[in-house]
Amino acid sequence: MRGELSLDFLAEMTVPEARAWLQALPGVGPKTSAAVMSFSSLRRPALPVDSHHHRVAVRTGLIPPSVAVGPSHTILEARLPPDWTAQEIYDHHEVMMLHGQRVCFYRNPACERCVLLELCPEGQKRMAGGASAEGA
Repeated sequence: MRGELSLDFLAEMTVPEARAWLQALPGVGPKTSAAVMSFSSLRRPALPVDSHHHRVAVRTGLIPPSVAVGPSHTILEARLPPDWTAQEIYDHHEVMMLHGQRVCFYRNPACERCVLLELCPEGQKRMAGGASAEGA
């Protein structure tokens, strides 16, 4: 006989309460708690921030470079429209992550084909200085 593993009880909590409960588990931080809330069958509004999302947020000036990934969750979530649904927050996460994977690379970002270039101080600086060479 097997017991049941379920996170359904988290649906009865507010998102901050549920995330705090999850983060009390060993090894669970802001990214994992947000991912569980957003990606699971709970489908609750929470913004996971991975390294790609974080890099795009730093380069576009949404957060200062000194803010680590963990603390960036709170800052970036606070910048989202308060009426966004869980799906809209998920879509935002997905777009930022994919942009970081496919255009805003860690090394050699493809600023010349970036749709955010007009909004991106880092990209503008790189393009003005021809700094799209490796290591720039």
